[in-house]
Amino acid sequence: MRDDEITGHNRSRWTPRPLGRESVVWANRLRTGTRRDDEANTRRLVLLGALIQRVSGETFENYVAHHITGPLRMNDTFFDVPPEKMARVSRLHEIKDGKLRTTPEIIGAYAEKGRGIPAGGAGLFSTMGDYARFAQCLLNDGTLDGVRLLGRKTVGLALKNTLPPSESAFTASEGWGLMSALRLDMALAREPASEGMFYWIGAATTHFFCGEVPKITGDTP
Repeated sequence: MRDDEITGHNRSRWTPRPLGRESVVWANRLRTGTRRDDEANTRRLVLLGALIQRVSGETFENYVAHHITGPLRMNDTFFDVPPEKMARVSRLHEIKDGKLRTTPEIIGAYAEKGRGIPAGGAGLFSTMGDYARFAQCLLNDGTLDGVRLLGRKTVGLALKNTLPPSESAFTASEGWGLMSALRLDMALAREPASEGMFYWIGAATTHFFCGEVPKITGDTP
């Protein structure tokens, strides 16, 4: 393995490339911060994407297409949006100085072919419908429409809180699993939600949540 995996704060920061021997040291450094550190968590996911490339022999974007989005029929989910679907890509907006204006692309990820960021922690363009299919698969313990994406025990393990009692994720009511935040305590929550709910808030305000009781999923643009 080579030493050119994770660098800088640009595309190379996110895109999986062959790992180097320095990656072991680099990964160990991630353990020195808090587990809720977004930067550390993002880098862990980028490292995981690079490991998937190494083990599978496929590029990360091809692996995702062949083993996740393809089998789940997430037909509108890509790292690089096809030209015929570019007209459907929405822009992000913000209110600044009292005016509505478009914002720069998140983390430099562009929809056009060759300008995306195929990373373990970022870069996919998708739709609410596709996102909902993925969330429903997780809620179904790793299966959807007859397709088994993850083992039931794998999903169960991923939804266990990994933080010690003295630590929390965003608020005192929340823990951290292997793939998302977890709602652990209804009384301490800042909003009504079932205990056991798992969720994430994307950089582009793309929220998703899955509730165990009752079994519901949701996403918002």
